[in-house]
Amino acid sequence: MKGGDFVRARVTGKLMPLTKQKLTPDQARAFALTVLPNDRVREQVDSLQDFDCSWGVDGLTRFRVNVMRQRGSFNVILRVIPYNVPTLEELGLPPVLAAIAEGLRGAPGGWSWRPMPSGAGWRATCDAAPCSGCRT
Repeated sequence: MKGGDFVRARVTGKLMPLTKQKLTPDQARAFALTVLPNDRVREQVDSLQDFDCSWGVDGLTRFRVNVMRQRGSFNVILRVIPYNVPTLEELGLPPVLAAIAEGLRGAPGGWSWRPMPSGAGWRATCDAAPCSGCRT
């Protein structure tokens, strides 16, 4: 969300507006203040350029939070980080990925996934793959 734009959420890969009214820059700033972790950071909000933290709702979920200023307005990005890591099957990924992950476990240099756009599911995929070998 950012000042001068609608509040949006990524749904099946597309940014969808959640509000009918655009946020004002003051509303975006007020929201940024609510997700900043402590008073010390809140006091410096007007000099912040970029700030990353995490934020959680007990028993529900966690978020990665990015607060930044761009062209004089605050942008706040929240990314959902679920408590339970989904399995490869729950992500709808082919079983061969479990075999690849298991084969590369402990390999020199480790392994990595090809970077994908935000919201494409790569974080959940990376989280699920190493754990899949531990599940029965």
